[in-house]
Amino acid sequence: MKAAIPILLIVLLSLTGCVGKMQKEPNGETTVSKNEYKEIDKILNYQYGVEAGLKKRMLLSEIARHYALENDYPIDSSAPVVMISYEEKNGSFEVYHIGRTDPWALNVSDVTRLELLGHYIVAYSFPGEDTLSSHEIQQFGVNTDCPTLTVHESCWFVFLSSDMRNYYIVKNVFSKDDGLMALRKYLKSA
Repeated sequence: MKAAIPILLIVLLSLTGCVGKMQKEPNGETTVSKNEYKEIDKILNYQYGVEAGLKKRMLLSEIARHYALENDYPIDSSAPVVMISYEEKNGSFEVYHIGRTDPWALNVSDVTRLELLGHYIVAYSFPGEDTLSSHEIQQFGVNTDCPTLTVHESCWFVFLSSDMRNYYIVKNVFSKDDGLMALRKYLKSA
């Protein structure tokens, strides 16, 4: 019994230290922006050589690039993966989730495409596309047998109009419902 008390104190002190660090995260504030990135204007203005489906993928990939830059997670020994997944149609918007994940999670996700973006792997999960098998993911070079688990909590939600001319990004939220509430609050105040 006496031996358990020091171990319990060490665990409590460790957890207290983690909680303090999580609360001091500088980019933890939820923000909403409209048509924020100028590079996307170039993508939308392409008239030749790119059809609408590819423009949408390019637009989301550009937002994922900014996500990776603005959420500069420390790169450890496992390759960083940014997941872009279609969530739902909400009113006049298509809703997409952008967030970090681990390579092992690709085996259990409905991954439809993999791409490279600098030192990040970008994984897509879009409806109406065939999902990749574990074998195809591994052929891409992704080692899904990762022995680590990293928790990446906050993410971005992109609300994209059907013509792609308007998009809202809700940054640093934990769920789609949080993203919807932040967007509604933003639209009411605009």
